[in-house]
Amino acid sequence: MHFLCIYVLTTPSPPLAHTHTNTPSLHCIISWEEVENFDSDDLWPEKAFVLINSSGKASVWVGSEFDEAGDDVEAYAKKAAEECSKVSGVVYKEVEAVADGDESDEFWDMFQLG
Repeated sequence: MHFLCIYVLTTPSPPLAHTHTNTPSLHCIISWEEVENFDSDDLWPEKAFVLINSSGKASVWVGSEFDEAGDDVEAYAKKAAEECSKVSGVVYKEVEAVADGDESDEFWDMFQLG
């Protein structure tokens, strides 16, 4: 079983109403439960995550063992961000795919805020 988790700059309140903050948060798409005090250790290779920065950019991180993304990680990233947007109500200005091992410094900087 695979779980897709979401990093968003909003804090959910039932029923998924969001208040924008400058601190990213981690949410599992299956349960929408928030992971407190997340760090890079939460990026498991068998999962995928969406990391949202303060400018509205969604970085969809796909773990090296996450099979559901298939060969087209870019298409999967767009689909995952669209699903997250539908559920959370957050609209993303930009979506990028990030493969496990190809993370940018900007991506890792967001973990210092989490």
